[in-house]
Amino acid sequence: MRPIQRICLLGYGEVGRTLAEDLGKLSRLQLTAFDLLFAEKESSASKNLLACPHVVGYQQAQEAVVEAQLVISAVTAAQDLRAAQSITEALPKDCWFLDLNSVAPETKRHAAQLIEGAGGRYVEVAVMSPIHPLRSKSPMLLGGPHALTFYEMGQALGFAGMSFCDANIGKASATKMCRSVMIKGLEALISESLLSARHYGRGAGFAQQSLPDGELAAPCTLHDLTDPGTRCPPGRGDARGRLDGAGCWFGPTNEPGNGGEAGLGSQVCQGAGTGQAAPTARPDAGSASLSSREI
Repeated sequence: MRPIQRICLLGYGEVGRTLAEDLGKLSRLQLTAFDLLFAEKESSASKNLLACPHVVGYQQAQEAVVEAQLVISAVTAAQDLRAAQSITEALPKDCWFLDLNSVAPETKRHAAQLIEGAGGRYVEVAVMSPIHPLRSKSPMLLGGPHALTFYEMGQALGFAGMSFCDANIGKASATKMCRSVMIKGLEALISESLLSARHYGRGAGFAQQSLPDGELAAPCTLHDLTDPGTRCPPGRGDARGRLDGAGCWFGPTNEPGNGGEAGLGSQVCQGAGTGQAAPTARPDAGSASLSSREI
């Protein structure tokens, strides 16, 4: 199979720029990019593009992919399907499509249908850590019928953290989704503890004082947990859609469809400790209620 030489990045935020910088170190590659925010000169995407002179930016997604051998989609969750739809008419036959977006398994399968229907080869990717500090070497689970074939090609491109998950699309994203439920639950408990300590004038240092040495390894600061700009990027509301497929619903009230974003993590972002209702099982799921004290 011929080596990949032309890569298009759909989405040029933090992940897109990071991958562009790493891929740019491979001299044989030609990189193009598209981001909706390229239309705004002062946007972060436009500034990212200026910082990477080896990347050619386009105002239209179809123009960016027309000669690509590999397309890497790293957009917000809300834009995942739109990004796939936007290039179907221009996607070259047998072009690889890596979907790095954190969306529901059902959404991944829908995106795969769009890409495969256009003659491309869809590979599901679940990025299992923040993109920093490992960058392109971050752990990534690959899924879908083309995943094993792409694995060796990905290694050659510097994606050292890639590993095969399953030949069925949806299993990789489900793995990440289920782990995220646990991680965000832990974040919610940590934030509740730190906010309570702040209320009683104890400060963040109370945990180190009350626990034996080495027992606590705080994953982040209270600011990280509660600031939407650092911990909850646009598109985090897809968590409800991701868990809907499993018959579960987590939200700030007991009624689904009220416009509130789902998940324990969203409670942290919207103001942990504000007295919002604890996450519960979806009313029609037939499972018992789950309180924050039982998690």
